[in-house]
Amino acid sequence: MIEADRDRFLIDAASCGLVPMVRRVMSDQVTPVLAYRRLVSTDTRESASFLLESVEVGGTVGRHSIVGAGPMLEVSARKHEVTLTDHRSGSVTVSSRTNPLELLRELGGDRRVAPMPPSLAGAKLPGCTGGWFGYAGYDTVRYMEPDALPFEDAPEDDRGLPDMQFGLYR
Repeated sequence: MIEADRDRFLIDAASCGLVPMVRRVMSDQVTPVLAYRRLVSTDTRESASFLLESVEVGGTVGRHSIVGAGPMLEVSARKHEVTLTDHRSGSVTVSSRTNPLELLRELGGDRRVAPMPPSLAGAKLPGCTGGWFGYAGYDTVRYMEPDALPFEDAPEDDRGLPDMQFGLYR
């Protein structure tokens, strides 16, 4: 069931920033992989996106799958060089930070979610309604233990991947 009230949506968006929009889809009509393919661009190698699919024992599709595409922000770090990409404004900022993981908390900010409409007051939102998705490689422990594990003592980087990369999906 979808309840759409444009005026209520605009009020909630201005005051809360996040407005829950839920639509139940039967898995025999749209599989998680098909939903993911519909969201991502045609060249998935460059577009930030993910599919976390719940599969139960025996290969049957689980109850929930989480699909994300088009993050608002992306943060990646190589050692202490941090690149922040703001997809809303199109800006890219490069800076130096002692612990880039702290930036995720700072940028995540106050996540206030608007209340469900009265007709759906008893309904529950899915367990995940957005947030940071990405990866933190083994070397990110060096941000928390800089004296014991300095980057200067790290093995040579043979992959050229960022130490961490996250996208903020809402």
